[in-house]
Amino acid sequence: MPVEIAPETVLKHLQKGCLNPIYLFHGPDLDAVRSMPFLSSNRLVIVRRADHMSAPDLAVLIPYVEKPVDTACLVLVAQKPDFRLKFFKRIRQLGHSVNFSELSDRQAIPWIKTEAREIGLNIKREACRHLHEIIGNRSRTLHTELEKLYLRHGSKEVGVSEIKELSIFSRMYTIFELMDEISQRRKAESLSILNRFTRQTDA
Repeated sequence: MPVEIAPETVLKHLQKGCLNPIYLFHGPDLDAVRSMPFLSSNRLVIVRRADHMSAPDLAVLIPYVEKPVDTACLVLVAQKPDFRLKFFKRIRQLGHSVNFSELSDRQAIPWIKTEAREIGLNIKREACRHLHEIIGNRSRTLHTELEKLYLRHGSKEVGVSEIKELSIFSRMYTIFELMDEISQRRKAESLSILNRFTRQTDA
């Protein structure tokens, strides 16, 4: 079964100093790649627009994918990789595929609960649901808010009231996020953020 890595997992690899030799970054939220802090003694090689390479050119790299050099980290960035191709299919099978797509509504709450558990945060399910309603489906933003909650409350139980308290401190960020989306002329994203911000204000 294909395995996908969350962007937050890559950050954990960085923090522990144990990078994988290969990563395939893909998905619609690839702007997040620009803020990934690669600080390592290993050589970092980034191949952009890997999905624009021909199948024969990609096939040449398969032996390297099978036996990569342990002193280098190869990052392939692709907007829409074709996982029917042997090269991309093999990378995913080996567990090197990092998906920057947003979570689905169905995935979000279980994901929040799991991430909270991993960082030591004791959060109620109703609080997970409320956090999702405020933040939306972006995993990196959700992860950041969970870390804020942990820094503020530690291992204490976190309920809806603590999430509402957090949202007060998050409103300024949401305004700037909205301004950014409007400046990029992304209508759907702008309306989504505006609706979330309105719900926060009414809370």
